[in-house]
This record gives sequence, C-alpha cells and structure tokens, in this order.
Amino acid sequence: MNNKGIALILTFIFMVSLTVMTAAYLYLVTSDARNVKAQVNNEKAICLADAGINKAVWYLTHTAPDGSIDGSWRTTAYPADPGSGPTDPRQESLGEGVYTMWVETSGGNILVTARGTVNGVERTVQEMITLAGSVPQAFNNVQYSGGSIDFRNSSGTVTGDLNTVGDVNNEGGMTILGAITERSGIPVPSVNLSSYAAIATRTVSGNRIFNAGTYSGIWYVDGKVTINDNVTFNGTIVATGNIELNNTDNFTSRPASNYPALVTASNISGNKMGTADIRGLVFAAGTITLNQAANNTIVGAIVSGGSADFKNGSGWSMTYNTNLASHPPPYFTAGGGHASGDEWKEI
Repeated sequence: MNNKGIALILTFIFMVSLTVMTAAYLYLVTSDARNVKAQVNNEKAICLADAGINKAVWYLTHTAPDGSIDGSWRTTAYPADPGSGPTDPRQESLGEGVYTMWVETSGGNILVTARGTVNGVERTVQEMITLAGSVPQAFNNVQYSGGSIDFRNSSGTVTGDLNTVGDVNNEGGMTILGAITERSGIPVPSVNLSSYAAIATRTVSGNRIFNAGTYSGIWYVDGKVTINDNVTFNGTIVATGNIELNNTDNFTSRPASNYPALVTASNISGNKMGTADIRGLVFAAGTITLNQAANNTIVGAIVSGGSADFKNGSGWSMTYNTNLASHPPPYFTAGGGHASGDEWKEI
C-alpha cells in the first residue's frame, strides 16, 4: 500500500471519529438542554402551585369567587375538574402556565390544594390553613348591642363595660361596675356558622328540644332550639334559628376551652328564665330578650346584633371574662382577618 492509500484511510478514520464525537457532543448538549428545560418547568410548576395556595388564602380573607367575605368559600373536593361556578375548583393563568385551587373544610381548619401546570409539567401541593379574624371590639365588653340595651325595672350587678350602637336605657336599678358607651361605632361581629357545622359533634336538621339531662360537645342545629328545665350543657349550642329559654329553670352551660356557650343566626329569648349559670359568650345575630328573669349568672359576654332587653328582672349577675379578648371564640370576625398555614406538602 502506498502512502496515498494510507493517508486516505487515516483521513477517513479521522472524519468518522470527528463525526462520532460531534454527534455525541450534540446529543449531550441537546440532552442537557432538555434536562435544564424540564428542571425549569418543574420549578415554575411548583412556584405556580404555591401561587395557587396564596391566591386561595387571598380569596378566603377578602372577596371569594362566590361573593363571600367571611372565609366561608369552599369548592368541590380535589381532584374535581375546575370550572366557572362559584363552588367549582378555580383555575387561573399566571405567566407561562396556570394554577388550580381546591378549598375544602378539614376539621376546624381549611385544606387548600393547588396544582401548577407549565408546558405539560404538573406539581401539586397541599397546605392546612387556619383562618382567624381580628378580635371583634365587641368582645371587649360584658355587653354589646347593635341596637339599644334596656334594663327597665331590673336589679342586679354588671361587672364590665357596656357598649351599644344605640342607647343604654333605665339602668338606674342596676349596679354598673364599668364604663357605658352609647352611640358607638364598633361594628357588629359576624360568625361563620358553616365552620361550626364542620366541627360539630352532633348535627341536627330541623328543630331540637333539650329536655332535662346532661349534654356535651358542639351541637349544630339547623333550626330552632328550645331549652327546658334542668339542662346541663358541657359544650356549645349553635343554631340557625331562635334559641328559646322561656320559663326555663336551672340551665347550666360550660363550653369547652374558648368556645362560645350559645350562638344563633337569629334571636335569643328567655322570658322568666331563672337560676341560669352560663359561662362563655352568648351571641345572637338578631335580638336578645331576657325579660322577667330571676337570679341568673352570666360570666363572659352578651353580644347581639340587634337590641337587648333585660326588663322586669332581679338578681342579675353579669361579669366580663377577659379571655374573650385574649383568646376569642373561633370563627367570629368584625372586618379584617388573617390566615396562617401549616403542614405544607407536595402530593
């Protein structure tokens, strides 16, 4: 073989080797580029999922897609498909991708699931949210009324401040050991009943009568509540309808921890109620009427969205419990609010 043949063979081998090395290099570069792009999409997707969590919290503390402003917005459960309805999982665009939010009640908290999607890459995260409002200013008083308070022909002792949007009338027979503020600008608190329904020990659809006996836990009654004589309640009663204690003797209420004693979206009436001993918050979104009452003790606070009447009664003892301000009952708000998160995880 002459030199020209050897040179040709060597050139061919060199060219093949160069082609192979170039192809290998291009493959590595392309593969790295694909890996980098996939990694970037993964990072973008997890960031979008976190953005979905944050947007869900924003909805819970401001105006939600269903128009609520009290943190009550919930969607159908994960992994239901997103939609445009007020309770559908919510999907929104951001940057190069989208995030989808699911908001569900989980015990006394809110479970938010969010999925971020970018260029076909999905990442899904969950976080448990605790929603809390600012402490309602009304809870700084032994009595607060969104209307007026009337003590006509009644006697007893009130230990704590009184605050009313209207007037405090006929208090001369009462011993008031606190300040009286009339024509107040303090807003009426609101309560999220659905949150109490979610953590209720017992749920009743329709009216409920509590006869003599001992009861415990959180009872959610979607209707009217009637409390008869000799009832001991070691827990909380939450009702959508009126709570009535008319002619009721010996009612004792001991709610657990900082939970309220009585809560209703309507009115509380207790004409001729006697020897009641209630520890905790008594709250009515409507009016409170406890006329012709005798020898009743309330340690906590009495709060009503409307007027509160305590006429023709005797032996009243109403004492403020400072725990209502330092450790307020859950699910009450009076404007504002905040949320805190825990148990973040990717699923």
